[in-house]
Amino acid sequence: MVPGIAPKPPGGVGMSVLDIVKAAGQAAGLVMALDTGDRNSFIPGAQTLADLKGSYSFTLGSTTGASTDDPTFSGTSGGKSAAEKLAYDGGDFLILNAANDTFMNGLHKLGGEFTFIEFGVPILGGGGQVRFGTVNVFSASGLGVVCYVDSSNRLVATIGNGSGVSEDPSVATVTGSQVNMMGFARKTTSTTNRDITTYLNGTFQTANVTSSYTPSASNSSTARISGAANGAGIITNGGTLAAALMFNRLLVQADFDAIRAKALKRWPTI
Repeated sequence: MVPGIAPKPPGGVGMSVLDIVKAAGQAAGLVMALDTGDRNSFIPGAQTLADLKGSYSFTLGSTTGASTDDPTFSGTSGGKSAAEKLAYDGGDFLILNAANDTFMNGLHKLGGEFTFIEFGVPILGGGGQVRFGTVNVFSASGLGVVCYVDSSNRLVATIGNGSGVSEDPSVATVTGSQVNMMGFARKTTSTTNRDITTYLNGTFQTANVTSSYTPSASNSSTARISGAANGAGIITNGGTLAAALMFNRLLVQADFDAIRAKALKRWPTI
């Protein structure tokens, strides 16, 4: 210990989600880091959840002014603990505060590759709740990508081409009343070669799917957290968002495990 300098907290205690990823040695390919407990990402009363990587900040609700579709912050500003979160009331969402770039528009296309990780409370039951998506409608006719908790409380990472979906549900079941580490990942190499991965609190599942499916080449809707562009799939009352990450690569089990090992100090329920 250096005199006059406080020691750095262990693991994820007092660390931002960005610092957790760096401490886990997983910064390669990280394109987005949102953290309700870091004042560089969110200040209570603000209308923006800012990206600590600088590219993908999200507006609370549909406008830059306070409105009824804004999730509500609780916790201590800059606390970097398990207490900080944005809570949903059944009509709230966040939307990317700029037009999709090539990466976001390409998540559902041939060559698309990503991993999305969220630390938050899912609410069980219902017809499915979108944790992240670029999809226009939350249905089999949707166009875009959608990462959601389905009606059986499983993690699903789906792409839609406007007339059908490539859907591969996880068998891992979320726990609705506590923070979960929910990971969704896809890589679409060709029409007959797709990798789909989910990760839930240490449970890793992956599959390579070879059935024929032709993704759309059209651009998707603006990226959202909670719900599709048509308002379907909104996270219901009691759900929360604490932090979120996105990578431009498909994480493997060791990558997820390394992040979780550091994040457990901040979110012990994961």
